[in-house]
Amino acid sequence: RVGPDYYPPEIRHNPLRIISGNAAGFELSAMVTDNISVKSVKVEWKVNGVVSEFALGGGRGDNFFSGAIPLVNNLNSSSKIEYRVVAEDGAALKNKSTKPAVGYYQVEFFEELEPVSSYQNNFNSSTSDFLLSDFLVSKPVGFTDGNLHTVNPYQTSEVENENYNHYAVLKYPVVIKNGGLIKFDEIVLVE
Repeated sequence: RVGPDYYPPEIRHNPLRIISGNAAGFELSAMVTDNISVKSVKVEWKVNGVVSEFALGGGRGDNFFSGAIPLVNNLNSSSKIEYRVVAEDGAALKNKSTKPAVGYYQVEFFEELEPVSSYQNNFNSSTSDFLLSDFLVSKPVGFTDGNLHTVNPYQTSEVENENYNHYAVLKYPVVIKNGGLIKFDEIVLVE
């Protein structure tokens, strides 16, 4: 093609959904491609509306960008945490794209609650005991009881050779004593 480049970079990214209160920071990565070149990739990070920017550097190959994002000290479970990935190409028009295309990813900040010596749940009603990312508590068609299950079909990784993680985090650490028992029913459909 001859003439101005009107094509923005393409961003592939597996979103971060949960941050542990024990973490000092975390790593974000993205695959970014462009028909000419990629000039920059950054993360626009918002905590309670205050925006910070972090550059993602090249690493594993020409199109892979990653970087460490430090956590601020005053985060808590009511903090509103959002981010998006922004890429700019090397064209004269400085074409930009964002992931997500509109808005920001929402991130849950997770602080463990006090440990308990036992926990039981039949998942027949909604619960706030878990922090869920791509999991649901419901009674699917064909089941007689409720359960904790992933969304169907599974979300898959947008980035080659990277995992897309699904989370169901129990907010209460369970202390298992000597001779204690963990019991659960699991159904797995493998195709």
